[in-house]
Amino acid sequence: MAKFPEIEGGGSLMLAWQIRNKLVLMVGGGEVAAGRILNLLNSDAKIRLISPRDGLNDEVAYRVEQGLVEYIDRTFEPSDLDDPNIAMVMTAIDDPEASTMIWKLCKEKRIVANIADV
Repeated sequence: MAKFPEIEGGGSLMLAWQIRNKLVLMVGGGEVAAGRILNLLNSDAKIRLISPRDGLNDEVAYRVEQGLVEYIDRTFEPSDLDDPNIAMVMTAIDDPEASTMIWKLCKEKRIVANIADV
Protein backbone atom coordinates (compact mmCIF):
# COMPACT_ATOMS: atom_id res chain seq x y z
CA MET A 1 0.00 0.00 0.00
CA ALA A 2 1.37 3.41 -1.02
CA LYS A 3 1.80 6.02 1.68
CA PHE A 4 0.73 8.79 -0.68
CA PRO A 5 -2.72 9.47 -2.18
CA GLU A 6 -3.52 7.75 -5.47
CA ILE A 7 -3.95 9.95 -8.53
CA GLU A 8 -7.57 9.91 -9.70
CA GLY A 9 -7.51 12.30 -12.67
CA GLY A 10 -10.41 14.20 -14.18
CA GLY A 11 -10.69 16.62 -11.25
CA SER A 12 -10.81 20.39 -11.19
CA LEU A 13 -8.03 22.65 -9.98
CA MET A 14 -9.30 25.00 -7.29
CA LEU A 15 -7.56 28.38 -7.40
CA ALA A 16 -7.63 31.46 -5.21
CA TRP A 17 -7.74 34.66 -7.22
CA GLN A 18 -7.82 38.21 -5.86
CA ILE A 19 -10.77 39.67 -7.79
CA ARG A 20 -11.46 42.66 -5.52
CA ASN A 21 -12.89 45.63 -7.46
CA LYS A 22 -12.64 43.76 -10.76
CA LEU A 23 -15.63 43.31 -13.06
CA VAL A 24 -17.02 39.81 -13.44
CA LEU A 25 -19.70 39.11 -16.03
CA MET A 26 -22.12 36.43 -14.79
CA VAL A 27 -24.39 34.84 -17.39
CA GLY A 28 -27.36 33.06 -15.84
CA GLY A 29 -29.38 33.70 -12.73
CA GLY A 30 -30.35 30.32 -11.28
CA GLU A 31 -29.21 28.34 -8.25
CA VAL A 32 -25.65 27.78 -9.52
CA ALA A 33 -25.35 31.51 -10.23
CA ALA A 34 -26.56 32.31 -6.70
CA GLY A 35 -23.64 30.41 -5.18
CA ARG A 36 -21.14 31.99 -7.53
CA ILE A 37 -22.52 35.47 -6.94
CA LEU A 38 -22.25 35.00 -3.17
CA ASN A 39 -18.61 33.94 -3.53
CA LEU A 40 -17.90 36.89 -5.83
CA LEU A 41 -19.53 39.35 -3.41
CA ASN A 42 -17.50 37.87 -0.56
CA SER A 43 -14.42 38.52 -2.73
CA ASP A 44 -15.43 42.18 -3.24
CA ALA A 45 -15.81 41.73 -7.00
CA LYS A 46 -18.01 43.97 -9.13
CA ILE A 47 -20.69 41.85 -10.78
CA ARG A 48 -22.65 42.39 -13.97
CA LEU A 49 -25.42 39.81 -14.29
CA ILE A 50 -27.11 38.95 -17.58
CA SER A 51 -30.22 36.80 -17.30
CA PRO A 52 -33.90 37.06 -18.21
CA ARG A 53 -35.88 38.10 -15.12
CA ASP A 54 -38.02 34.96 -15.25
CA GLY A 55 -34.86 32.88 -14.77
CA LEU A 56 -33.73 34.57 -11.57
CA ASN A 57 -33.37 32.49 -8.43
CA ASP A 58 -34.89 34.15 -5.32
CA GLU A 59 -31.44 34.75 -3.83
CA VAL A 60 -30.13 36.27 -7.06
CA ALA A 61 -33.21 38.52 -7.31
CA TYR A 62 -32.57 39.63 -3.71
CA ARG A 63 -28.95 40.57 -4.53
CA VAL A 64 -30.17 42.55 -7.54
CA GLU A 65 -32.85 44.33 -5.46
CA GLN A 66 -30.22 45.22 -2.85
CA GLY A 67 -28.13 46.90 -5.57
CA LEU A 68 -25.23 44.51 -5.03
CA VAL A 69 -25.25 43.36 -8.65
CA GLU A 70 -25.55 45.34 -11.88
CA TYR A 71 -28.40 43.62 -13.72
CA ILE A 72 -29.28 43.32 -17.42
CA ASP A 73 -32.65 41.64 -18.07
CA ARG A 74 -32.05 39.60 -21.24
CA THR A 75 -30.05 36.75 -22.66
CA PHE A 76 -26.34 37.01 -23.45
CA GLU A 77 -25.22 38.82 -26.60
CA PRO A 78 -21.67 38.63 -27.99
CA SER A 79 -21.32 42.41 -27.62
CA ASP A 80 -21.55 41.91 -23.83
CA LEU A 81 -17.86 41.00 -23.98
CA ASP A 82 -16.84 44.30 -25.57
CA ASP A 83 -16.29 46.04 -22.21
CA PRO A 84 -12.50 46.15 -21.71
CA ASN A 85 -13.01 46.21 -17.93
CA ILE A 86 -14.28 42.61 -17.80
CA ALA A 87 -11.73 40.57 -15.85
CA MET A 88 -13.65 37.28 -15.89
CA VAL A 89 -16.77 35.70 -17.32
CA MET A 90 -18.72 33.03 -15.48
CA THR A 91 -21.67 31.12 -16.87
CA ALA A 92 -24.35 29.22 -15.03
CA ILE A 93 -26.88 28.38 -17.72
CA ASP A 94 -28.58 25.16 -18.80
CA ASP A 95 -27.58 25.55 -22.44
CA PRO A 96 -24.37 23.73 -23.45
CA GLU A 97 -24.36 25.30 -26.94
CA ALA A 98 -24.61 28.84 -25.57
CA SER A 99 -22.00 28.06 -22.90
CA THR A 100 -19.61 26.72 -25.53
CA MET A 101 -20.18 29.79 -27.72
CA ILE A 102 -19.45 32.10 -24.76
CA TRP A 103 -16.31 30.12 -23.95
CA LYS A 104 -15.07 30.41 -27.55
CA LEU A 105 -15.74 34.16 -27.60
CA CYS A 106 -13.89 34.60 -24.31
CA LYS A 107 -10.96 32.60 -25.64
CA GLU A 108 -10.80 34.81 -28.76
CA LYS A 109 -10.85 37.95 -26.61
CA ARG A 110 -8.43 36.48 -24.05
CA ILE A 111 -10.91 36.88 -21.20
CA VAL A 112 -10.66 34.41 -18.33
CA ALA A 113 -13.79 32.26 -18.29
CA ASN A 114 -15.34 29.75 -15.91
CA ILE A 115 -18.01 27.90 -17.85
CA ALA A 116 -20.37 25.57 -16.01
CA ASP A 117 -20.78 22.06 -17.43
CA VAL A 118 -18.79 22.43 -20.66
